[in-house]
Amino acid sequence: MEAHYLDKSKQLDISLNYTNTLGIWRPNWEVSMTKDYISYGSPEIKYNDPIYYGNFRNAFQLKGWQLGIDIRGRTKGYLTSEYQDNFSWQTNVYINKSFFKESLMISITGNDIFNTYDDVCSYRTNDIYILWDNRMYRRSIMAGITYRFNSTRGRYKGSQATDELNRI
Repeated sequence: MEAHYLDKSKQLDISLNYTNTLGIWRPNWEVSMTKDYISYGSPEIKYNDPIYYGNFRNAFQLKGWQLGIDIRGRTKGYLTSEYQDNFSWQTNVYINKSFFKESLMISITGNDIFNTYDDVCSYRTNDIYILWDNRMYRRSIMAGITYRFNSTRGRYKGSQATDELNRI
């Protein structure tokens, strides 16, 4: 079997993003597209079908609590030389609470709460066809605690060091 090498590739990424604040609600919409320009093999196969992504993020601020729900999806298409074989989407939720002037943050996140994300892709050359079906149970819950040291807003900016240099 003859080895083939990819000499070069090009990729186009376009993204449109909109964020606003409406009272306690902070919506964020994002639509993006990724298109590769890759040709490979003999005879040549083109891996050029674009993938479109959509993200709809919703954050709500309620008396020190932040609640959110994110819905995201992607279409079929090529991501480099792997073909994403199906439309896939997922929904994630989260809740965050800060304490002690934002030094301590506690968070709980639910990922893919409807278990809808599918990761099925294929790879093909002239001699080989590989199907990768990764439809596993992706639903999960995560809890986190973050502590920020020196999280005050009035940080030292080095004025004493500047005064000392001027004195010398």
